[in-house]
Amino acid sequence: MTQNRRSFLRNTVLQGTAAFAAAQAASNIASAQTQTGPPGWKPKPFRRITTEEAWTTPEIAASRAGNGAIGGGLTPYRKLINEELLDIDAGRLKIMDQYGISMQVLSSNGSSLQDVPADLGEKLSIQFNDRMAEAITKHPTRFAGLAGVAPQNPVTAAKEIDRAMSKLKLNGVFIASNTNGEYLDDPKFTPIFEALVQHDAPLYLHPREMHPGVPAVMKVPGFTVGWGYATEASIHVIRLMAGGVFDRYPKLRLVIGHMGEALPFWIDRLDNRYLWEFNSSGKEKPMKRLPSEYLRDHFHITTSGMNYWPQLKMAIEVMGIDRVMFAVDYPQEEHQPAVDVIDKAPLSKIDREKFYYRNAERVFGIKT
Repeated sequence: MTQNRRSFLRNTVLQGTAAFAAAQAASNIASAQTQTGPPGWKPKPFRRITTEEAWTTPEIAASRAGNGAIGGGLTPYRKLINEELLDIDAGRLKIMDQYGISMQVLSSNGSSLQDVPADLGEKLSIQFNDRMAEAITKHPTRFAGLAGVAPQNPVTAAKEIDRAMSKLKLNGVFIASNTNGEYLDDPKFTPIFEALVQHDAPLYLHPREMHPGVPAVMKVPGFTVGWGYATEASIHVIRLMAGGVFDRYPKLRLVIGHMGEALPFWIDRLDNRYLWEFNSSGKEKPMKRLPSEYLRDHFHITTSGMNYWPQLKMAIEVMGIDRVMFAVDYPQEEHQPAVDVIDKAPLSKIDREKFYYRNAERVFGIKT
């Protein structure tokens, strides 16, 4: 499936250009290869845990109105991804084995549980978590899982967090940024934070399309995900900081993907201008600490689709190696680029182990 998807992208993106003939030849070679990857590639003999890997149920897929952030119909490429999303058994394990992935931390597919009526979201999240727990029981050394919840009703969402952590023994919670335009700094979501802290459960805050109130001029085709998602997620994080959430819950733990949603890059500027703004205005600061302190004390970040060594190097320097984890973002992203970049990265053995699996085991409570 992965080889077909890669070939499909080459054909559709490059067709009609001068480079198409060469790309077609390369695609044919790739399609003819065995499931061991390109010539000379071999899985490395150390443990890898990927930490932002999506799946869904047929019922959730059927409940989705429209086609998500980018619109359009069910293209052949999207159909391939949808098939991979539904598989948490043999097909997924085969791809994991192909690229030396020891374990996936499974989570919901974006905002799929948040864009439906609250009662339906509650029903679908219970069903989702039960089936994920069954898959983990069936493959306990290959899968861990983050509970899907429907924040539309914070009280029932908190109850499902309690059930997922206490009964199902899942490894954390997953929410995709705003829900019906509301961010988690709103006091109405207090029950969710209380449940997270009670169970010492990390919250994976995933991005989604930008807030519905964002002007159309900011929604640029082709940049909905690559820029818009990071902007949405980083705004959410800043709102949590400024809203005093971490001051009220000093033990709260969050995880954000895509190399920190650009926040490590901005952090010095955020500190500097935060102080400048309140010193200039004379207004009382809403936060007890600087943005960088909240980021380093409360957050872990994952790579998920950001397969670029200069960015990873900077993220490690800003956050520290103990707060950076490996992720692929399957099936929206492919394994080979992610694995290849890290295998070649100039990391020490100890740092590579932390990045690839030890941090994930600690953050998500995964037992080896």
